[in-house]
Amino acid sequence: MRARFAIVAMTTAVACSQSPEAAAPPEAKTVKSPPAGSSPQGDIEADPRQSEAGNAQRPTTTGESIATTGPVTSSPPAADPHASRLDFTSEGQCSGATCPDDCFDAGRPRLGHAIFDYKIAYARSRDSMVHLRAFVSYPPGFDPAAPAPAIAFFHGGGLTEGKPIAWMPATFYFASRGYVAVTFQYRITSLHGSVPAESVADAKSAMRWLRKNAAALGVAPDAIVAVGESAGGLLAIDTALNGSANDERGDDAAISSAPALVAALYPMLDASLGGFPADLSPTALLAAGRMPPMILLQGDADTLPVTPPAVASAFCAAQGGGCVYVNFPAQNHGFIALTEQHQRALTLIDTHLVNARIGGGDIAAIPAIVKAAKPHCQMTGANLQTLDAQYGFANGGGIW
Repeated sequence: MRARFAIVAMTTAVACSQSPEAAAPPEAKTVKSPPAGSSPQGDIEADPRQSEAGNAQRPTTTGESIATTGPVTSSPPAADPHASRLDFTSEGQCSGATCPDDCFDAGRPRLGHAIFDYKIAYARSRDSMVHLRAFVSYPPGFDPAAPAPAIAFFHGGGLTEGKPIAWMPATFYFASRGYVAVTFQYRITSLHGSVPAESVADAKSAMRWLRKNAAALGVAPDAIVAVGESAGGLLAIDTALNGSANDERGDDAAISSAPALVAALYPMLDASLGGFPADLSPTALLAAGRMPPMILLQGDADTLPVTPPAVASAFCAAQGGGCVYVNFPAQNHGFIALTEQHQRALTLIDTHLVNARIGGGDIAAIPAIVKAAKPHCQMTGANLQTLDAQYGFANGGGIW
C-alpha cells in the first residue's frame, strides 16, 4: 500500500496565449520567485530549460521564473491519466468568438493563461498520487511587477463530482476586470475516492499556494477572494473557518488559508444535511471561527435538501454586518447557469469587491459591463456545454 499523504508542489506548468496566428508569439514575461533560502515546498522556482518553441519557461521545484504569456508547450504528468492541458493555440481549437481572449475590447491585449500543479495528493480510488491543477487567467497586458487582486473559484457537485470548467467563464470575466483569476481542481469522490475532509484540505492548500507564491504569480497576498457554489461554497467558507483542522500533512500552517472576502452562491452550510462530518459545517464553525466579509447569493426556491434558504439566511444574519445576503426570488439551486441570473450574480460580486476596495472601476458601469461580456465569458449552461465539447472535457479529458 502506498503511503497516504500529500505534498504541495509545483511540478509542471504550461502557459499559453490565445493567438493562433502564424507570426512568432510574444516573448514570455517572467516573474522572479521568492528569495533563495525560502522553503522550496510549493514554491515556484527556477527551471533554466526552455520550451520547444523557446518562448515559455516551465516552473518546477528547481527554477526561478514563471511564464505568463507564450504558447502551450508541455504535457501533463503521465502519472495522472485524467490530467490534461488547455491548448488555445492548437489548430481548430480556437477561432473567432470562441477564443478566450479579452471579454470586451478586442483591441486590447488578450488574456494570458497558465496551468500549474499546485499539489500532489493521494487518490484512494487509484491507490496512487495525482496532480491537482490550478487554471489561471491573467488580465490583459498583465504586469506581474504590479500585483493584482486574485480570485479563487471552487466548483460545486456535492464534493463527489463536478469540474473546474464550471467557473472558467468567470475567470475570463474577472481577468478582463483586472484580477488574477484561478479555478481550482480538488479531489472528488467519483474520480479520486476521496472523503469530504480531503476536499476541504485541498481548498485550503490551494489558498496557501496562492499566498505563498504571490510574488511569482503577480498576486497581492492580502487581496485574495474565495468564491464557490453549492459544495464549492462550503469549501470557500471553510478556507476561512476551518482553522488548522483538516490541514494536509506538509502544508505550512503558518501561511493562512483565509481569504480577504468570500462570495458564496447557494452554499452547503450544514454539512450534516449531506451526511458529511459536522466539523466541516460552516454553521458549526462560525461561533469559534473568524469569518471575513462575505456576500451570500441564495435562491428562495432552492429545493436541494443540503442548501435550504432558511439556513443560508440564518448563517448570514449570525455574522451581523459582515455578511450581505442577497435573495434571488423564485430561483432554484444552480441559478447561475441562467443568463439573467448569471449576469445579476456577476454584477453583485463585482460590485461587492469594488465596494470592499479589492477591485476597481466605476460601480455604476458594472451592469452594462457584465451584459457586454462576450459569450465565452458568460456562465450559461449552453456556454459550458460548448466549452466542454470544444476542448474534449465531456469525454473525460480536458480539465478534471
